[in-house]
Amino acid sequence: MLDWLGREGGDIVAWWLLVTLAGAAVWPLLARVLGGLPDRGYTVARAAGVMLTAFVFWFLASVGLLDNTPGSMIFAWLAVLALSLTVFFRGDDRPPIGAWLREHAALIGVSELLFALLFVGWSYFRAHNPEMASTEKPMEIMFLNSIRASATFPPHDGWLSGYAISYYYFGYVMAAMLSDLASVNSGVGFDLMLAFLFAQAGVGALGVVYNMVRAGGPLGLLRGGSRAAALGAGALALVFLILMGNLGTALVELPYRGTASSVVDQGYFDFWDVAEREGVQDGQIPDWDHDTVANWDDEFVSWDTATNPWYWWWFRYSRVIQDRNLDGSPVGAQPIAEFPAFSFVLADMHPHVLALPFAVLAVALALNLVLRGTDPSGGEVALYAVWVGGMVFLNSWDAAYLVLLVGADALRRLIRRGSRWLTGDDWAGILWFGARLGALTVIFYLPWIISFASQAGGLLPNAIYPTQWQQMFLQFGTFLVILTVFAAVEAVRAGKRYNWTAALLTAALVAGTVVVLAAVLGVIAWNREDVRGAVYAVYGGVAGLGDILPDVFRRRLVGLPTELWLLALIALVVGRLFARSAAAAEGDEMAPPAYHPATAFALLLVGAGAVLVLVPDFVYLRDNFSVRMNTVFKLYYQGWILFSLAGGYAVWSLLAGARLPQRKAANDTAPLALVGRVAFGAVVIVLVGAGLIYTYFAVRSRGVYEANNTDTLTLDGRSSMITRGEYEATMCLADLVPKSDSIVLVESSCNCGYQPQIGRVSGLTGVPTLLGWANHEGQWRGDTYEEVTDARTENGEFRDRMTDIGDLYTTRDWDEAWSIIDRYGIDYVVVGNAERQLIATMGGSNESLLRDYQQGLAKFAQVMTPVCQNDTMAIYRVAPN
Repeated sequence: MLDWLGREGGDIVAWWLLVTLAGAAVWPLLARVLGGLPDRGYTVARAAGVMLTAFVFWFLASVGLLDNTPGSMIFAWLAVLALSLTVFFRGDDRPPIGAWLREHAALIGVSELLFALLFVGWSYFRAHNPEMASTEKPMEIMFLNSIRASATFPPHDGWLSGYAISYYYFGYVMAAMLSDLASVNSGVGFDLMLAFLFAQAGVGALGVVYNMVRAGGPLGLLRGGSRAAALGAGALALVFLILMGNLGTALVELPYRGTASSVVDQGYFDFWDVAEREGVQDGQIPDWDHDTVANWDDEFVSWDTATNPWYWWWFRYSRVIQDRNLDGSPVGAQPIAEFPAFSFVLADMHPHVLALPFAVLAVALALNLVLRGTDPSGGEVALYAVWVGGMVFLNSWDAAYLVLLVGADALRRLIRRGSRWLTGDDWAGILWFGARLGALTVIFYLPWIISFASQAGGLLPNAIYPTQWQQMFLQFGTFLVILTVFAAVEAVRAGKRYNWTAALLTAALVAGTVVVLAAVLGVIAWNREDVRGAVYAVYGGVAGLGDILPDVFRRRLVGLPTELWLLALIALVVGRLFARSAAAAEGDEMAPPAYHPATAFALLLVGAGAVLVLVPDFVYLRDNFSVRMNTVFKLYYQGWILFSLAGGYAVWSLLAGARLPQRKAANDTAPLALVGRVAFGAVVIVLVGAGLIYTYFAVRSRGVYEANNTDTLTLDGRSSMITRGEYEATMCLADLVPKSDSIVLVESSCNCGYQPQIGRVSGLTGVPTLLGWANHEGQWRGDTYEEVTDARTENGEFRDRMTDIGDLYTTRDWDEAWSIIDRYGIDYVVVGNAERQLIATMGGSNESLLRDYQQGLAKFAQVMTPVCQNDTMAIYRVAPN
């Protein structure tokens, strides 16, 4: 480790310093804007600073006022600092910083220590296995390098020359900005960005729950918890969010490996119905190498072959939801049930991971609205639009946080009014706030919005794929137990002020809405041949919808327990938030508020999370997969975030109990009795421990057993994508080519994805190629894909970029080759392993054709000069024709 720190410790310190300076630059602004939070935004300052600085840099570069240079990035940082200081020192009502520091010294010390430990610790984990060849890492390093290699914005797409990136790429702008300022290569920058996301998400979660526990109520009527209690609840939220996995490892994987073979049988695994875990493996366990596997927990090895039952076992627990067709067969593309601990173990720097600490920031902003209680100013709404509206640019599914912010404004008004209803003026104010927020989001992020194309094709009904309740328990069991108890106890605490009418009406309204919506969309889907097969998995032999309705109804029953549970949770929340008036409930118009504002906010998070998790049972967004895979993925992920934050507060509330002082006698009977608290605490410990089992073994498998470089730790995993010779030639080109938006290269392409050898030179250099992962470009471009790939018919033959690439490498006719080169303005031609494989695939078993194609591939060496060459790869500079 010391040797590694000696080599890359400077990069870690530089990155830490940059994000800390970004937080320091914005904190004076936060101290004003987030005055409702006890910590005044200190724990989310790094996220707020990085995001605001990146926004200023990106926006000014996108409208042509800045270039993509480190100098422009420093200018953006100075602009944020100037704004921050101006706002802080304006007026005479500055917050007393000295008193604030004394009050929150413990939080500052703990959060800084935790950030450093999490940041360095996850960097150390990634240094053991920094591979970048699996899953979508080649795509992500392409985005990072494309942004760094673009002279101006919008950044060019490294896998589609001539076009800008059509993706929510804001997170990659942040990573590229920090990498440039820290002067680190993109491999190191990739892993340091992951470590920053991990650390900041955790510290942000701690801060949000700390603020909830420490907050007092309006007019000081409600007291907050102690510093120690607040830090403890915040630490639990940190564990929930980034360290804890789902319950699949404890309840399925351990028994599957024979640890409970005397207790469970085949029926046990049939009950959970987790893919590839259908039976007890006694007698099928591979022979262990006892020289390297010395004890029980060492048996969590990731074996080399995908046919082995232990191969990437940790990956399977992001797929605990299994959808089945009406005939009982599993669907081809199963729902993704990812959670943050899995995301960081996998280490894909995907938008949902890039957005994680900023989602926590959005929740902190919503909490600030509730706790401050006053109307936000125009400037504050503008900042909310940058920070929360920017979630759309980070990960478009995170537009849900705009809705959460509007919901927080409604909750603020409800608390202020102290009644069970919002007035017409309240509704007008909420609509005005939402309209301003939405309009400013569009204005601020318009340069991206106008260039973005999507594969989304509207809503489809989920007719036959509800989530089975036992699989929902595997995914969210820890939270569902904690939050159901929390919501139920809050209903008891409310006493006569609990609004059962609102709860029952909400349950009826939500149930009716989703059923009617799904039914209407279901009938529409049946009458459309292009979606009928996807929605009903019926392709023929059925006269009408009525023929399969009995099967559909039977299938829907398997999800009924899940849906009723979530519906009950939503109803409990609504009944508590829309409390009956004091006069109606008590005959006392001067009674104190019905609940602590932080408790109300926690309930808002519970209700919002339950809605997000419920939605995919009835509708999903149509994409290229035509199943609910991505809808479950994105909405369940947001549900995990909201449940984590609410869960940390809920445990404190149930074990410590925030009471209304003026009504202490009445409230003493409502919280859990001592025995109940002890029992609840024990259940929480068991559930959290069961979730942590996943992370413990997954980190060992990923960071130790899969690692190929434990003797030489490094954060730079770029060389893992391709062979050493190809990597050296690619890095040679990277050193030669200046930052430019006009240089184009050509290399092998295919209608495929997840293959690191395709698009590897463009991905590792940022120099655009004609076409990289074609299927991913199809997902990003949607209906515009054929147009941007130059699809056309010439002389009765279909032509597009992929066809032209094949012809360029195979033809022996230089006139044909030059026409293709001139059409696309190609500057460099790559000939390496992927291109030789392309020739072999196109030639097939036809030896004569294969010889012709090989001669076509050899033609470049006869005319062009290689600028980078070794035994594995040659990269040729195209001379003017």
